[in-house]
Amino acid sequence: MTTMDKAVKEYMKRGVPHYMVKMYGGIDPYTKKQIDITKRGFKTKTEAKAFYAQKQAEMLQRNDTDNPNLTFEQFYHSDYEDFLLTCNLEKSTLGKIKGIFKNHILPFYGDLKLKNISYQDTLQSFEVWKGKLQKPSKVAIELNKCLEQAAYNNYIPKNPVKLGGLRSWEKKERKKERQCTR
Repeated sequence: MTTMDKAVKEYMKRGVPHYMVKMYGGIDPYTKKQIDITKRGFKTKTEAKAFYAQKQAEMLQRNDTDNPNLTFEQFYHSDYEDFLLTCNLEKSTLGKIKGIFKNHILPFYGDLKLKNISYQDTLQSFEVWKGKLQKPSKVAIELNKCLEQAAYNNYIPKNPVKLGGLRSWEKKERKKERQCTR
């Protein structure tokens, strides 16, 4: 089922079927709250789908790529969550990824401006995750995928995450643990 089919819903009004559109409209940059777009009263499903397509086009035109104040959290909620839904992931996998973002990535990067995230920021977050998690590379990989998508969509010029350093650190730590247990 596509996103459009989920957004367009049928309801009965005085025994006659009507259609409504309820869709995600982005994040308000001032209040940082989610904007929901709801319109009722379409007599045909085609009219409702046309309204949905028009609103999607408007959202793409006023896309936040021109907004230098776009935060990581705004990008995650407005673009990356939709991208994850199109990836045909299992429900459990999607839940795990959203949990990683909610518990580890958004607390660290949520308020940072997307264009200002640097390699130093990623190193800092890796250090924090190394202290808290057994496998910090799982969180780093999800951060890398998200920032890769931001670079692909031209929100940022390049992805600042470099996973090689984190993986080599994990290998060194495992090697030290093996030597200590001998």
